[in-house]
Amino acid sequence: MLTAVFRGHTGYVVLSLVVVLVAGAVCYLASLKLAWRRPWSCAALGCAVAAELCLTLWSTGSGMAGRCVVNRDLAEPFLTAQGLWNTVMFLPVGLFGMLAVRRPAPVLAGVVSLTVATEIAQGVLPVGRGCDTADVEMNTIGGLLGLAVGWLVLRTLRWPVRPWRASASGSVAVFACVVLVSAVMWGLRITATVVDATSLRFATAAQQAAAEQAVQHAFGDRYTVANVQSSPDSGQLFIAMDGGFASLSWPDARRFSASLVATPTDHRWAFPVPGADAPPQDASDALAIARRYAADRYAWALRGSEAEVSAVDADKGPGWLVSWRRVRGGIVMPMRLDVQVAPSGRITELSAHRVTDPGKLPEATVSAQDAERTLRIHLTQASSEPEASAVDVHDLTAVEREGRWRVEWIVTVEPIDAYFAVDASTGTVHENVDAQLGAG
Repeated sequence: MLTAVFRGHTGYVVLSLVVVLVAGAVCYLASLKLAWRRPWSCAALGCAVAAELCLTLWSTGSGMAGRCVVNRDLAEPFLTAQGLWNTVMFLPVGLFGMLAVRRPAPVLAGVVSLTVATEIAQGVLPVGRGCDTADVEMNTIGGLLGLAVGWLVLRTLRWPVRPWRASASGSVAVFACVVLVSAVMWGLRITATVVDATSLRFATAAQQAAAEQAVQHAFGDRYTVANVQSSPDSGQLFIAMDGGFASLSWPDARRFSASLVATPTDHRWAFPVPGADAPPQDASDALAIARRYAADRYAWALRGSEAEVSAVDADKGPGWLVSWRRVRGGIVMPMRLDVQVAPSGRITELSAHRVTDPGKLPEATVSAQDAERTLRIHLTQASSEPEASAVDVHDLTAVEREGRWRVEWIVTVEPIDAYFAVDASTGTVHENVDAQLGAG
């Protein structure tokens, strides 16, 4: 899991190792000056704290500052890989803290203060992480487990351990200060989102097998699945690979998407198409490469469909987007395949939705003009939405909603960064439409 997350960030990994070693050396020397005679335990504690800060405060660049999730499901973190990683990450802090300080109260106060301060920092600083109360829960449990292990080690070796009341007043004072500062920062800088669950859980054996099969089908043996987590709320499996990230709809397993880009300029993860040896010079070359890839991996998308090529220069890097859509009676069918080809000729982005064309569809009685008028009225009545400056009504699209196939106009609105849909039979407006249904 960590390999997939930090791959492509070698510089940060090296810098973090240096910071951890320096922190350990500083604590080692400080221990000698304080005459604690426990330099190695202090060094290990310094390394553990520095490693925790490097792991939790590195920037993902996704701009999530100012938000914090309050998870009311206290049991859920025990079912997630992230929850267990948070426990393991703080176990050394509690263990080496106990071996170094040998006073339970300061170690407990330090563990809780560190996790609270870390989460507040994630919520306030522009590191793109966002804070989560479930992390505080699991970090604290990990620290307590480490403290307990350290206490058992000291008792087994018959080394002295100060009682809980030793340094208790000072520990409470320090913890109170951390809580006070955190409360002030929370009130000034953080917006809380209360949820019943954050939804990312361990994948079952069937989900793991489906994810591996989807990756194998798309890319052969080039990538290894490092971790799979499920989100029951969104109906998605999130797949971490040793060369990018992917998602798979669940339980139907019909929609698969993948991102194979390390950075906008680093495409070494990208998938090389067998037989496409020369880099594309124009849209025609990109179409030929994408068609070769699709014929080998997703031949179903080529039958009865038309391909469109458009130049892109998105945050995942430049290239050409080749899209296959099938149109029946003027209505865009739900199947779709999108392949992004980089200037190198490699595949950087993929989105595939395999679904059989629906049978008889409802008659479309709402015109494009009526759809635009209906949406403008809807936005005017929704006071939370800004005034629309431009409404763009796209093709009629077949959409499955609540088990029934409908015909809808997909609409984009400026300056709102979202897709809307207007039912072409009833005029009903649907918000937050999946972007993959977008303009065909």
